[in-house]
Amino acid sequence: MIAWGIPEIRIKGKGLRAKARTPLPFILHPSPLCLSLLLILMAASWHQVQYWKNNMTLFQHTLDVTYDNPIARTHLGMAMDNRGHSDEAIHHYREALQTDPDNLEAHNNLGIVLMKQGRTEEAATHWARVLQINPGYAPAHINMGLALARQDRMTQAIRHYSGALQLEPDNILAHKNLGFVLAKLQKYDEAVIHLQKALQIKPDQADIHNILASIHNSIATDLAKQGKTDEAIRHYSEALRSDPGYAETYYNMGVTLTLQGKRTEAIRYYYKALAMAPDDPGIHNNLGVALLNSGELEEAVAHFQKALEKDPDYAEADGNLKRAYRVLEKMNKAVTDIREKIRLDPGNPDLLYELGNLHRRHGQVNEAIAQYQKALSVQPESARVLNSLAVMHAVRGEYDNALSLLKKMAKLQPDNSDVSYSIACIFARQKKTETSVEWLKKAVEQGYENWKILKTDENLENIRSTSYYKELIRSVKRVHDGDGIMREIRE
Repeated sequence: MIAWGIPEIRIKGKGLRAKARTPLPFILHPSPLCLSLLLILMAASWHQVQYWKNNMTLFQHTLDVTYDNPIARTHLGMAMDNRGHSDEAIHHYREALQTDPDNLEAHNNLGIVLMKQGRTEEAATHWARVLQINPGYAPAHINMGLALARQDRMTQAIRHYSGALQLEPDNILAHKNLGFVLAKLQKYDEAVIHLQKALQIKPDQADIHNILASIHNSIATDLAKQGKTDEAIRHYSEALRSDPGYAETYYNMGVTLTLQGKRTEAIRYYYKALAMAPDDPGIHNNLGVALLNSGELEEAVAHFQKALEKDPDYAEADGNLKRAYRVLEKMNKAVTDIREKIRLDPGNPDLLYELGNLHRRHGQVNEAIAQYQKALSVQPESARVLNSLAVMHAVRGEYDNALSLLKKMAKLQPDNSDVSYSIACIFARQKKTETSVEWLKKAVEQGYENWKILKTDENLENIRSTSYYKELIRSVKRVHDGDGIMREIRE
């Protein structure tokens, strides 16, 4: 098997580029939370605006009758802001404050319009004035929190959001914005509490689901970096539950599963990531690496080519493609040489088996099956051919064919624990849990002791929840043998 490099986990950004032959370290590219997009301002008298937004004539008529009416000015300012006329809104709010300098709604909403224009410090002066007049005015606390967060004064921002929640414990915006700021500070546990509270109050909030996905993705990435892949996968799964459309999580899940040796599952997640970001050259490249590690050479080449089509300057993809071509060239030469030998000795089962193995190593399943079947026709009881042919049928999902071949092997080699283990895997794939467990028990009784594979084998996924499997894993302990090498044994 070619030792292609392991791709890196990422959170955001361009595709990470895996190099061949040298396993890469994790290099994290965290995506800072964009507070300017995520944090939300709270307008005063919002319900009135919703009700009156189409009644600007009424507001204007009120001003014609009572020119200095600050309430009418404030509502007209809000209506203008809702229509995108920010300068007119500012004019009306300032006029309202000329008449009533302590008007809380006018100060608060003027701050909002100024903030939208990027005038953060000026906006903050109006919210500070509101809180001088009335420290219990929750919208001003929320908006001041946003202004402070934009200035990276996170501790003070948290204080204002917490103040808003003391006044209004079920305020969605306060919970949401506080959650975003805590996430920015990587205080993920606290952030999740407030974001989930906001979802309890109002479930259908896509932005919260997205940020929860980002949080779980970040936690999982840190865990994966530490080698805690099981915990990482749990958080990636949480991320996908929060936001099934989060492409980076599918990608990172693929990388982590690759580290666990679950190649088939990993490739499935890479494809899901690619379905959401089909033009991402990094995903194409790293999927190519995964496919190469699984021996699917021609498909891997196609993805390297796609990566270069999207980014012609992508050096790593170019290097991977060139290496893949060299491997393909060697394979084609090897196939040609073996075929010539078979032409001279057509009934040689060893040559037929060797040709099947060559096709198998490079992901050419149909060609491998054809050669194994020819070899089996010459040597019907060859254990190695039966096993290899069973594996190829299993790869194609032809489990009954695979079982038929493996059971024939079991009759020929009744004490072979590897055969019993393989049969257990096939039944597990078919979700025939009880039968799978029986064959796994038999394998262990026959002396099967590759505990590392047993713990990580994706073929056994459907029986991991059984009491026998759990007890079996619990019974395995790590010990040093006489040479000081760490081994796993069953108690």
